[in-house]
Amino acid sequence: MRVKLCIAVLILGAGLALSASFFVTGVDVSHYPEVLVYASMEGRNPEACTFVVKEGEHTFNIYDLKKLTELENRKVDFIFVFDVTGSMEDEIGEVVRKAKRFADMVGEAGYDYRFSLVTFRDEIVKGDYGFTGDLETFKEWVGKLVAKEGGDDPELALDALAYAVRLPVRKDAAHVIVLITDAPFHYKGDGSGYSSYTPETVKDMILKGNFTLFAVVPDIEEYRGLVVGVGKLFDIHSSEDFGKILDSVATTFVKQFTFKYKTIDRMPGEKVSFIVKARGSGGILEAGGSYTVPPRPEVEEQEICMEGFAFLDPTIEYGRAIVIAREAAILDAQRQILEYLKGVKIAGETTVSDLMLSDEKVRTTVEGIVKHAQVIEEDVDKDMEAYVVKVKVNFKPISDTYYTSSGFEYVWHENMIKARGVVAVNKKIKPLKRAVLVARRGAIAEAQKQLLAAIKGVYITSQTRVEDKVAQSDVIRAKVEGVLRGAFVIEECDFSEAMEKGYYWVVMGVYISGDESLYKALGETVKVEEPDVPDVKETTLRKKDEKLYPAPIPITSIVVDASKLGLKFSLAGYSIVTTTGKLIYKPSMRSNESLPPVIYTLDVESALKLPETGENPYIVKAVKVEDNVVYVEVDEEFLAATFKAKDIRKEGKIILTLGGEGV
Repeated sequence: MRVKLCIAVLILGAGLALSASFFVTGVDVSHYPEVLVYASMEGRNPEACTFVVKEGEHTFNIYDLKKLTELENRKVDFIFVFDVTGSMEDEIGEVVRKAKRFADMVGEAGYDYRFSLVTFRDEIVKGDYGFTGDLETFKEWVGKLVAKEGGDDPELALDALAYAVRLPVRKDAAHVIVLITDAPFHYKGDGSGYSSYTPETVKDMILKGNFTLFAVVPDIEEYRGLVVGVGKLFDIHSSEDFGKILDSVATTFVKQFTFKYKTIDRMPGEKVSFIVKARGSGGILEAGGSYTVPPRPEVEEQEICMEGFAFLDPTIEYGRAIVIAREAAILDAQRQILEYLKGVKIAGETTVSDLMLSDEKVRTTVEGIVKHAQVIEEDVDKDMEAYVVKVKVNFKPISDTYYTSSGFEYVWHENMIKARGVVAVNKKIKPLKRAVLVARRGAIAEAQKQLLAAIKGVYITSQTRVEDKVAQSDVIRAKVEGVLRGAFVIEECDFSEAMEKGYYWVVMGVYISGDESLYKALGETVKVEEPDVPDVKETTLRKKDEKLYPAPIPITSIVVDASKLGLKFSLAGYSIVTTTGKLIYKPSMRSNESLPPVIYTLDVESALKLPETGENPYIVKAVKVEDNVVYVEVDEEFLAATFKAKDIRKEGKIILTLGGEGV
């Protein structure tokens, strides 16, 4: 939400340029603590200046200085708020005469412009013209205005402004009000009973609606206070021709620029004053202002609450305006939640925004939960004439989708299908260890569901999938369910990770071939897209007592010699990788109480006797153990070919040889 805040123009001491040549039209704190400043500078090129921003004792450098015409958004909605009392006849004619020049200046700057009109005396005369992008239509509107009457000197400028900011402007456009009057304004409490608004309320509405106010008005204190921080005052009683004043309004708009700075983090609602210093060849220009730290989404567990706001359209019937404003307020809250969610980090430095660009399922999930946000509070703000809502969303499905969006993966070199399950930890369950345990059970169930989907998609012939066979045979269905029940946990998070992230994840797998596998259950050949690895035609060598023994193909098992590492317990919880980091084996369980069926433990002497029993092991040497990872020396090209060999594919044997007691 763009928020424009009060700016106080500072008059500098002798020797420095007057601060009137540098002012700020608004501040956007929607990405707080990043602050986006809108400004205008007369008589100097801002790109030739060096800017710093001071907030009390803190000094910040600016970045990303851009001309307004360089911004991606090139739409603008102008609302002319016109005093039509008798004294304004000349100005009405001048606006008609200068309208084309005004529109040309805005159009030449590359803007898609629209015009609207609100007129007033001691009441709002007309405010339902709508918006038009046709210049002749706008000139016709103004040309038909009749300047007459007026009564007392003050007019209803505040009420006309309040009316203007509630008009249905384009959300993606710049919003500009051009106020033209030669009289002061009535206000609530001035004793006249004409106005329903105070200057403070109208200024808040201008800020809330993200409007810039260019006021062609008498240069008096009440208007100076109204304009400070939201635009600029042009003295209607100056000696300058009124037509030239309109040219100045258009020039000031198209010559605005923006810059950003990053401030420190503060509590919502805190008021912060700042001073911007622009140093150039002509001296130092200063403009100061303040902003209020915006409200932030209320985040608890995995829920976000956010407030949305929308004005009631004054041009339509009240009941219908309420309905439309309610929908707009909900959309405003949803937009802010979406912006917040995009910055949430899911994995490491990966944000939801990154995932939405690369993962269609994540994008759909994010848009879905935002679209179905729950309204938990709502009311009409009668002072601001706006609808306010508070909505809530649960963003757990985003992390769930991320960790399951790939559904499953075929890991052919490991002879298995893997799937991930993710479930949020309900921290209301006590003790917390039980909450994590419940989440773990849910994550396992989710992973099993993903595995079932994966298994059903496997081709068992060139044209037939497992799903097709399951539909035809209860026997095959029972076998597939048996394979699923045999799924095992390959990897999972621990208690501290689950508590930190708020969810528990597991990776589970089932074997494609071998005992208790999909291949065995179906009794048919599974379609396997095998990795492209070289065939092994040469023999490899293993060493025993300085004597070399050939190891003819096919290799039937891999023996990891870890006997020199002094391990006294089972390696079931260890991963095995090459010294270059290539994974050989990842455990299916973390417990040391038992081993997966394809893992064997024996001493080195027994392993070297395997050829006598018809086995043909490939022996690799373990060189170190670090963080539950065993590093081994191995020929990676031979290793890849070994995994490709059918016997290894079918049996999946990895033999861990251990030394010492406790094996």
